[in-house]
Amino acid sequence: MSDNKDPRITRAHIIHQARAAQIGLNLLAVAGGRPYIEARLSRLPFESEVSWSGRGASRLPNQQPGGDGRKDRAFLINYAGRITSKINQYVFSTEVQRLNGGKSFLADTTRTGTPINAFMARVSEIITASRWCWISVDRDSLSRDAHGQPVRRSVAAKEASGDRVFWSVWAPDEVVDWNFDRSGKLRWLITEQTVYENEDFTRPPVSRLVRTIWQRGGGIRLWLDPADKEKVAQEETFSTTLDDVGFIPVGNPSADAWWFDDVEAVQASLLNLDSVHGENLFQSVFPQLILPDGMLQTVMDAMKVSGEAVMEMVRGLNYPIFEPIEGHGITRYLTPSASDLKAIPDEILRRRRELFEIVGLAMEQHPDSRQAVSAESKAWDHLDPEAVLKERAQLLEESEKKAVELSHRLDNTFAVYQPVYGKTFNVRDAAAEMSTLLELGKLDLPPAARKEIQRAGVDVLDRLTGIPDDRKKLILDAIAASGA
Repeated sequence: MSDNKDPRITRAHIIHQARAAQIGLNLLAVAGGRPYIEARLSRLPFESEVSWSGRGASRLPNQQPGGDGRKDRAFLINYAGRITSKINQYVFSTEVQRLNGGKSFLADTTRTGTPINAFMARVSEIITASRWCWISVDRDSLSRDAHGQPVRRSVAAKEASGDRVFWSVWAPDEVVDWNFDRSGKLRWLITEQTVYENEDFTRPPVSRLVRTIWQRGGGIRLWLDPADKEKVAQEETFSTTLDDVGFIPVGNPSADAWWFDDVEAVQASLLNLDSVHGENLFQSVFPQLILPDGMLQTVMDAMKVSGEAVMEMVRGLNYPIFEPIEGHGITRYLTPSASDLKAIPDEILRRRRELFEIVGLAMEQHPDSRQAVSAESKAWDHLDPEAVLKERAQLLEESEKKAVELSHRLDNTFAVYQPVYGKTFNVRDAAAEMSTLLELGKLDLPPAARKEIQRAGVDVLDRLTGIPDDRKKLILDAIAASGA
């Protein structure tokens, strides 16, 4: 039977096979929330069901329902999301210039309300997490007459009908296969997505899995059978006036590991350490009662439960621990040492510090840990993030230019523009720079040098508060006119 399977609905690129699972985790890490917790929170060895899932409605007789388990109490401090947001803040700190771009397109690039800046920020976010993504350029199928010939329409009529170019961003795990020819152009590409259909309010909504084969001049949509994902329930073709596959790779697909894999792994470890530490605190609030072993049978008889149920109570719900008769029958409470509880939060702080050191953001996150270092070493510290940010801005600019060119080829009425991204980034510590300027101001310097210190101070203040251009010019003119 396997020989009869349609290979179009099962094939996957070797890079997709190698990276899809980890990329899925990386994107979940950036999004955060309960889906990531469900994916990455680990159950401890020999952890009881009660401790992990909580006390159910009636596993133990005469017990009130309720009591969430550790997996439900777990929370996430989303460091991965903060890292991607911080990178985007730097990349888009300077307004991107898009002269002559169509206003309607720039305001709604996806035709679903996403403006161009938010669209490209999403592209950058996926690149941070995954190394690469794809931008597709598309439009509605051309209107045709009874003879199948395209209908000529004015620009106004076309816009009134909603027929215009729109872009979409595709995460790497949504593009399952592709092929380039020797000239570097796409021959074809296959996407896979779940489409939620709820147009007809008289019928229940349904989620359908669809694979789309994008080719030069058109393509094929394969709607998979909800009952059997290895069968095609519906197949439809579509055409386009574009003589290329309307997809642009942003970044380079690769099966190699990506630096964000380590970020996700550290975040997963922090998630689990935070959860375990929270459980320790939760348990330590209620000191553990220790009872003589001779009372075990008494409890079983009184509560009408089995020995197994008693053991579950002991392991997971702060019920008493029973000790042998050698305990001399002493009833007491067992509480952990407060100093022992510090080990996990100390380890959490260490891992978090290492995480931000790796991505060059430690200065932003740990102002209390700054140390006096030479200006030369500080300059070296900033080279990596500045170079990475410049490379990211260059990649986004080139990819957007390619998308604009492809859009014009798809629709010759598309307004062509040249995006220009900022290429200089100041990731230095403004507070430390201001402190240095104040120290320099104490030196016996000539007036010209003091004016340079004042100008540098204005630049630092501008980065901290954002001085309007007109007021900044007045301040600089006042410095130039001063006799100091």
